[in-house]
Amino acid sequence: MSETTPGEAARAAALALAFSALPLAPLGLYLWQQGAFDPPRVRLTRLITGNDTAALAVARAIEQGRTPEEIEAETGVVLDDGGSRSVTLAWYLIDAFSHTAPRAVYFDWKDGCEQVCPALDAMLADHGITTRPDPAKIVADEALHAEEWSAMPVVWAHYAPHFAANDLQLLTLDPQGGWDAYYIFVAPEGTARRWSGTVIEEGENAGLEIHAIPAPAVAITTPEGLTSALAEVTASTDGPHKPPFLAGLPLTGLF
Repeated sequence: MSETTPGEAARAAALALAFSALPLAPLGLYLWQQGAFDPPRVRLTRLITGNDTAALAVARAIEQGRTPEEIEAETGVVLDDGGSRSVTLAWYLIDAFSHTAPRAVYFDWKDGCEQVCPALDAMLADHGITTRPDPAKIVADEALHAEEWSAMPVVWAHYAPHFAANDLQLLTLDPQGGWDAYYIFVAPEGTARRWSGTVIEEGENAGLEIHAIPAPAVAITTPEGLTSALAEVTASTDGPHKPPFLAGLPLTGLF
């Protein structure tokens, strides 16, 4: 009987180790695609863009402190320098994932149903949702509450129940210093709950905040109900807390 050489023994040990790790491979891939090994801003980019390869490359370059000029030379993407990694990323996401993609939308704070409703309808359609609120009723409610509220919370109160009925929730992304606009994206309800209240700290008030827009617990068919609903959809009672460990993308979007 021939003896096993040291080289053969080493190869056998390597093969045994490789085969023993095979059951862990799907878990490792899942964690990777959910951003478990990423910095929070890159993990957030996974959630908003659905693991878009180009977006992740830009987000990682921003995270590494590359200048907009360096990133443009490497990726071809032109960036606005937001003064911090967080705000630069936010402006990039607005430019790349709001104007033509139904994953996210961006509006001026003064916008109402005329501008917002078609974009939210596209977002609903992207998730296979066929129900829609009545735009004429939204416009009428905007006028009814114009002295107390901007139009956007009225739109939220009408649309949030349609997302919630399909286990989805709208979220807002804001710089900590605030801005006069809304960047809105959608996520599964469980994911939205985990991200809502998240603060990604950076410097002096230069980080990011994420808040979920809840579906009103009251019916909005009466003026009193709508008044209560407006207070609900604009309340920020969650957080602050650190980002969740995983992006929270649905499995259907990973494999």
